Amino acid sequence: MLRLSDQILQQIFDATHAIEQAGGSEQMLRQSLEEAIRLAPGDAVAIAILEPGRKWVRTLASGPAGSALDGYHLYNSGNKGLLEKVLQSGQTILLTDCDTEDESEMYRKARFACGIGIPLRRQGQLSGVLAVLRQKPNGTDLTPQEIATLELFARQVGPLLAANQKISELETALKSRDEFLSIASHDLRNPLTALRGFSQLTSRAIERVPEGQAVPRQQLL
Repeated sequence: MLRLSDQILQQIFDATHAIEQAGGSEQMLRQSLEEAIRLAPGDAVAIAILEPGRKWVRTLASGPAGSALDGYHLYNSGNKGLLEKVLQSGQTILLTDCDTEDESEMYRKARFACGIGIPLRRQGQLSGVLAVLRQKPNGTDLTPQEIATLELFARQVGPLLAANQKISELETALKSRDEFLSIASHDLRNPLTALRGFSQLTSRAIERVPEGQAVPRQQLL
């Protein structure tokens, strides 16, 4: 196993800390892109966090060629592409030649020459994917040190991003619950007000009837 220098370890620590301080889910993902491309320069860096029950997830991307992947619908199965292969295998995958390897047309159109896709995990479960790609003609394969750096970075940020995604889902669910309760409370208030008014009128009608006499039915209607 390649041993990383203390300087690189410190860079990974600083990158993780910057992501933690970024704030909301979207901001953390964007900060992760910036930190990844700083650790291992590339023409595009992409990241996606899986969402329970969905067959696809939208990727976020950055870098000079990041527009090719930003907003890209990443499917869990059935599609070619570096990111899809990582999701399907759960393993780190190196892309060494997009022209000869079985990649989607999008990769060739973007002139990607090489890159790496790394699984993100939380508690051992696959939670997303991180990828760094380099374009032709100057794109060179990632060095063993860059690969080791990105894999360690992914191990650090995977649980962080997945946990933040879960918190965002819970916050959304709580917001939906509060909105439902607010609407339900408003909708129930109108008929309850009418019932309260009717009961008050009935009570007053009963009070006007002399003691010992039956209450006329018409006064209850």
